[in-house]
Amino acid sequence: MTLISIIIPTWNSFETLPITLERLEKQIFRDFEVIIVDNGSLSFNPKKIEENCRSFTPTIVHFEENRGFASACNYGVQLAEGEWLAFLNADAFPEKDWLDQFHKTYTQFPQAAALGSLITQYHHPDLIDGTGDIYNFSGNAWKRGYGYPINTAPTQPERIFSPNAAAAFYKREIFLRVGGFDEDFFSYFEDVDLGFRINLAGGQCIFLPSAHVEHVGSASTGQDSDFAVYHHHRNSDWTFLKNMPGILFFLYLPIRILANLVFFLKYLLHGRGKIVLKAKWDALTKIGSMIKKRRNIQKSRVVSIGETNRLFNKQLFAPFLLGLRLRKYNKTLQKDIMP
Repeated sequence: MTLISIIIPTWNSFETLPITLERLEKQIFRDFEVIIVDNGSLSFNPKKIEENCRSFTPTIVHFEENRGFASACNYGVQLAEGEWLAFLNADAFPEKDWLDQFHKTYTQFPQAAALGSLITQYHHPDLIDGTGDIYNFSGNAWKRGYGYPINTAPTQPERIFSPNAAAAFYKREIFLRVGGFDEDFFSYFEDVDLGFRINLAGGQCIFLPSAHVEHVGSASTGQDSDFAVYHHHRNSDWTFLKNMPGILFFLYLPIRILANLVFFLKYLLHGRGKIVLKAKWDALTKIGSMIKKRRNIQKSRVVSIGETNRLFNKQLFAPFLLGLRLRKYNKTLQKDIMP
């Protein structure tokens, strides 16, 4: 059996996919297969993709329409033979020892069900794109370390809430047991939701600082596009509803409602309130389906509510102050380096 199946979902990734495949060509560790699942790209050319793959032959699948990141990844898993599933964005460029570092490290963490990479920004290589996800008790989540210098990243493996699926490894058996990515999400927040379910099922998510990947980031949809805002705000509600266990759901629900109100007012002031309002309305229209999923998830939960609660960030104002804190840090840093 192949150790690692690398699954690359693509959508109009003509400029970045060749770089990703070139980086995979250079991998030191070679026990892997590559599965490319294309989500209805406008000018799909499998022969051109194969031209970028000299040392391996990828499995290539093309959908006629865009089924979303979650669906493409899940379909790739159906074709995968690896013990571990590595999801890699088509705009994520791994260092040559990315797989080798995973291979050297994963056995040290027998409880690990998912391992996340050190992801830096391709256009600003000295800045962090993410070292895993933080989940706040309000139901909001964000990339750990985003925008901070790379020298502030942890240097040792440590537990995180969830890895960023732009470059992450998942144990196949647990991925399938918890149901994979939720295809109703289409895109955005699906890795946080999956990480939540993995934690509830008794698995652990580990940050692996030695596995380094450069990420262009939102190359297809735009980081703050209407598409991104809509799916983030809809899917964050579903993640909270499905996964927040027992008494914690009712304890943190008022905080969740307050956070929704604050973010709605923020976007309303910027002339984008309709996007968030539509996201919340569409989240409500599928509440019955999400409650059904919640029953199944909570029925299979094996960790205590107390242990789950310890995984959350409990700083009430943290989700609203992320940009302010980063700007303040950068101003301080600039003062320190000025002569």
